[in-house]
Amino acid sequence: MSRRVSRFRSSVRRCSLSSNVDVDYCKFEEPPSPREGQKRCLFVLDPLEHHVESNDRMLELLPGRVEAVDGVNSYFINGTVTEEVLPGLGYPCYMVDLKETYKSRYAVPPEAIPEKKFLSIRHRKLIPYNSRQPVVVYMPVDADIHYRVWSGGEVKVAMAAEE
Repeated sequence: MSRRVSRFRSSVRRCSLSSNVDVDYCKFEEPPSPREGQKRCLFVLDPLEHHVESNDRMLELLPGRVEAVDGVNSYFINGTVTEEVLPGLGYPCYMVDLKETYKSRYAVPPEAIPEKKFLSIRHRKLIPYNSRQPVVVYMPVDADIHYRVWSGGEVKVAMAAEE
């Protein structure tokens, strides 16, 4: 039995809201406009060899929003990312729903100065890496989407313990 070990490959990237993507390796139909109260983010991934994309890379979507934090407590946003294939499109789109923000309950010193920080949802979505189709995310207007590219590490063989 083998086990694939993952390691962090790249820094977190922020998605732009531009849908004017012009690359020859990724052709697609324009996705529908966002509904009222939503915005759409569309981006493409750098092309890699097919076997690398399908076996060694995953994309992690990090939806969230910028909020004031106290620097003492841990924060996260409750929310979901669901995958949908919209009519007329041959690729999936991702729908983000953000709910309330939670924090740990540590006492904050009176001199602590709140700072703005990007907070993401706790349970994030890993999706297959595919540079031949765009990544389209619909989210609330107050949300942002960041993403990470994960890379598979060395494949190791797990040995059964002898009895």
